[in-house]
Amino acid sequence: MTRKTTAQLTGMQILDLEDLQSEEVAIPEWKGTKVFVREMDGDQRDEYDDAFIKANRVEGSNKLSPQSTKGLRALVIVMCARDLEGNLLFKMEDREQLSKKSSSALSRIHRVAARLSGLDDEEDDDSAKNSETPSGKDSGSE
Repeated sequence: MTRKTTAQLTGMQILDLEDLQSEEVAIPEWKGTKVFVREMDGDQRDEYDDAFIKANRVEGSNKLSPQSTKGLRALVIVMCARDLEGNLLFKMEDREQLSKKSSSALSRIHRVAARLSGLDDEEDDDSAKNSETPSGKDSGSE
């Protein structure tokens, strides 16, 4: 059996790599502005996951309610939308006001950010898991 040899990087080499992908997105609703969308880094992804859990937790319990996305689209955009130099376009304080902007523009940015950050893959996985739930099992109703 032949083994393929691949380059093995050291931990330091991996830490030094620029591994975050980005993509330019034209936003016609914003006078043709181009936004650079960069994938989330690990810390940002943890922050997103924490916000998702908080948005969906049933009060007074560890159970999660049906998926709520209120405010999460704006959170993803705040974390991922960049200018030409790579600086964040928005601050966390801008989330509420950003949520009031064109849903088409926000969706365009969010779709790219989700794809680059692997969020869309997990949503597909969750949908598949939910559709495979065997019937007749107790769903943990109140």
